[in-house]
Amino acid sequence: MGATKLGNPDLTWETTKEFNIGLDLGFVNNRINLTAEYYSRVISDLLQTDVPLPFYNEITTIAGNVGETQGKGIELTLNTVNVKNGDWFWATDLTYAHNEDRWKTRRDDWTPAVNESATDYIRSIFVYKTDGLMQPDETRPAWQPALLPGQIKIQNLADEEGNPNKMDQYDRILLGSRDPDFTFGFNNTVRYRQFDFNIYFYGEFGAWKGRSYYEQWANGFVDANIVNKSEASKYVWSHDNQNTIYPSAIPSTYASYENSSDYWYKKINFVRCRNIMLGYTLPLKSLQGNLRIYADVNNPFVFTNWTGVDPETDNFDSSRNNAGAFNYPNVTSCSLGVNITF
Repeated sequence: MGATKLGNPDLTWETTKEFNIGLDLGFVNNRINLTAEYYSRVISDLLQTDVPLPFYNEITTIAGNVGETQGKGIELTLNTVNVKNGDWFWATDLTYAHNEDRWKTRRDDWTPAVNESATDYIRSIFVYKTDGLMQPDETRPAWQPALLPGQIKIQNLADEEGNPNKMDQYDRILLGSRDPDFTFGFNNTVRYRQFDFNIYFYGEFGAWKGRSYYEQWANGFVDANIVNKSEASKYVWSHDNQNTIYPSAIPSTYASYENSSDYWYKKINFVRCRNIMLGYTLPLKSLQGNLRIYADVNNPFVFTNWTGVDPETDNFDSSRNNAGAFNYPNVTSCSLGVNITF
């Protein structure tokens, strides 16, 4: 029996170096508080399990420490007491974060494609650019001679090193990152006498994401491997429905390019209501305590431009070759409770 793995005595822990600078401000007797922080983080000696060994070894790869990443970002927190008067109290908490992760140093054997650079986003997206759907009165692009009306047109961006009549790696561009542009949280607490109310929102904006199951399954009835189809199948391109974004049901010769294109990519935004709670506190003078009755709703609703099940948990993205990779969505739940303290 031959060897299957090889140990590396030089393997070490990953190393993190971080620089932070922060600012805390308080106004109006601390009824308004602002915290701001900037950080810069470098993670080096990244652990990778597939570092190649010279070809003459029985084992071709080994675990090793290679490369560095660079993370930068700002985080803001604003706390305000909006009302504090007699029986009324209202406080708000707002958080904002912008983070960016890029490569700083690649491993020695890394060879970039023509559209890559050493400092790209860690979760970069490279795509072919598209130009809508071909219409019956249009001429086929020279690099898509078999294109049919209703199918996706790919733009040819070849430079002097590429072939202007052929799609290849020179036609791919960096679209952006799968990470959001920013995240936020928004919390409000209101109290009136024995009543208390709390509502919390959070969200993400600007993360690039490809087509969801809804869009993927629009053409499901022409694919033997896809049993289900979505309502979007009613809107696919046809001779009497040419003003649509959903391509023709006829399989395309250029499907591999389409799945690696920007056609379905868009920046996904969502604002989720995480929790709503309403309570009432009744003093128990005889026990020198309190009885609190409350109703709680988790994940009651979300506002989003994502067409899948859940913009936060869905991994389905046909452009990442993980069609059918679903996670459970955030579950909506309600509860009633009683707390007694004494």
